[in-house]
Amino acid sequence: MIFDNPIRIQPYIFRTFRMLYKRCEVDFDFCKASLKSTAMKKLITLFLSLVLVYNAFSQTVIFKQDFDKIPGYYISGWGHNYTGVVPWQAGLLYQVGGQCFGGPQFAHIAGISDCGPNNPFNNNVLMYSPPIDLANTSGAWLKYDSYFDKKSNGSLTENATVEISTDSTKTWVILETLAKDTAFGQTHYVDLSAYSNSGKVFIGFRYSDRGAYMHGWAIDNVQVFIPASKDIALRTFNPEDSAHSYATLNTGIVHSGTVFNAGKDTIHSFIIQYQQDGQSLKSDTISGVSLPMFGTLNFVHKIPDTVVKVGATKVFAHAELDGDTIHNNDHLDIYVRGAYFMPRKKLAIEEGTGTWNPWAPRGMVYLKQVEHDDADPCLISAHSGDSMSIETYGDFLYDLKYAFVPFFLFDRKVNVDADSFFVFYERMKNAFGYADINVDGGIYYDNTLTITTKIKPAIDMTGDYRPVLVLTEDDVTGTGAAYDQQNNFAGGKYGPMGGFESKPSPVPAADMHYNWVARSVTTPYDGVKDAFPSTMNHNTDYNYIFTIKLDPKWHNEKLRAIVMLVNYNDSSIVNSNKKMFYLGVPKTQLAFEDAVLYPNPSSNSSKIYFSVNEPKTIQITICDISGRVLSTRALEPFAAGRNEIEINTAGMPNGIYLVNLQSGTGKKTLKLEVMH
Repeated sequence: MIFDNPIRIQPYIFRTFRMLYKRCEVDFDFCKASLKSTAMKKLITLFLSLVLVYNAFSQTVIFKQDFDKIPGYYISGWGHNYTGVVPWQAGLLYQVGGQCFGGPQFAHIAGISDCGPNNPFNNNVLMYSPPIDLANTSGAWLKYDSYFDKKSNGSLTENATVEISTDSTKTWVILETLAKDTAFGQTHYVDLSAYSNSGKVFIGFRYSDRGAYMHGWAIDNVQVFIPASKDIALRTFNPEDSAHSYATLNTGIVHSGTVFNAGKDTIHSFIIQYQQDGQSLKSDTISGVSLPMFGTLNFVHKIPDTVVKVGATKVFAHAELDGDTIHNNDHLDIYVRGAYFMPRKKLAIEEGTGTWNPWAPRGMVYLKQVEHDDADPCLISAHSGDSMSIETYGDFLYDLKYAFVPFFLFDRKVNVDADSFFVFYERMKNAFGYADINVDGGIYYDNTLTITTKIKPAIDMTGDYRPVLVLTEDDVTGTGAAYDQQNNFAGGKYGPMGGFESKPSPVPAADMHYNWVARSVTTPYDGVKDAFPSTMNHNTDYNYIFTIKLDPKWHNEKLRAIVMLVNYNDSSIVNSNKKMFYLGVPKTQLAFEDAVLYPNPSSNSSKIYFSVNEPKTIQITICDISGRVLSTRALEPFAAGRNEIEINTAGMPNGIYLVNLQSGTGKKTLKLEVMH
């Protein structure tokens, strides 16, 4: 029987206590009654006795250093030998490679920075651990996280080695010579079993730039340990990212994930379980596999999940392996989220650029490559320091994660390095869009633009959400030197780059045509702070009208209007949409081109907003959807410019109506929805 083996019974006990804890969260009376029962008292006694068994079969950690509490540059307790002038350091990201690798995660690691002329040459820099006692041990391993690019400078390539000394640091033996880390912060495992019962040893990390400017090396989470025989870790359980955890109500979600074999024994079979709050436990046995020590395996759970309510529901996931007594790494909590419908997502990509920057051609090429993708992203090229820059857009960007030009902001959630552009594009273009955004409108006779925006949330959205309008222009060119594009890709020394490798540096202004150039931004500061209520309900329309004057120097037929719904609590863009303008026809043919109805749908009244270039008499006709005329009226001449007409819809039944505007020079038909 399973209960004959205390190791096999332990997962059952742990699951029982987890389920009891979940129930106690919502039913305190049940909790009190359960704890008083004889059966539960016996279970608690068994649980406490198994804690000792748990500890006996867990991993044995001999040495550990995560560098999180290093107060300054000096790494206390660690020794240093070096022929350069800078040892390994910790405590400040600049000192330990932040300028080389980038990112705040480098604030609490050990490293040596070697990029740029401000850093001296570091030919042979060794950092070694305090003495680690391997006496009376067998089967020990070294584990550490590494950030190493293995950069080259001419014929020289930087070098990194992990070494061991058994004679108090007098001599060293190489355990590992590093190749380029394939993942950022890659975890390395080094077998120390050959040094069992060696007494006190020292683990060393040696770096050399070979006498050239390179990048350096950084490490973290150093650990010497003896792994347990059986230990499965649940590393991921999808969806991990909340932007991909949405599904429409009563539709299925297929969970997948990864497990890691942290034990010595090869895993051939294991169980993956998950449970939504208030629903039954779903178990799936993954068999017929051969997962070796420190190996990772992808899995797919065979039983689909179902989203049953709008909003977030917690899902508890657990990996179970017979004989595994280490339970601090085998479970994860995620969320699935129900939506009333799936919005049409358009990823907003803002490129920071400038003609003075020689790397900017790469941004142009990358944006062109995704412009006609099926995801149809909204693209904005925000120039700085040249003739195409606009101060208002710079102000709009100032408080975001601004980086060295060129850079990319994806939905203002991620600041993307050019090397990671397509990785993040594929990951984020299918994120949840939160709300549908409809963009309509056009250009008046007096060169004024009206954009009507309709927002329909797919979930209830509470927060400071504001619409932002950005105008961009394509095919922008100029004659001055500020339009000359600097070009680092000239001559092909950095490989192909969309034809720029065949162009000179700089590329003359006459040969440059810039697309997606930001021309104006109507931000939340510009009167739209209270455009929407603090809570927007799902499947409800919320409307806003933008009206702005166009610059006569812009080419209207090359403009795009991009509307972004911004969560102003964190400056992120939840969704966006765009409208192209092809207005190269004479303005005399554009009667009522700018006419819009607002609000639409309407319950009590709606207004028609329109412009005329000279005083006109307007006739308005309202028809039902079949074309039957319900009312007709001729109105007195309207003055040239912007005008409005009010329609009383309080007595009109729910439905779709056609509103026709007629003058001596043209007509326009608008669709009106009445909803009480």
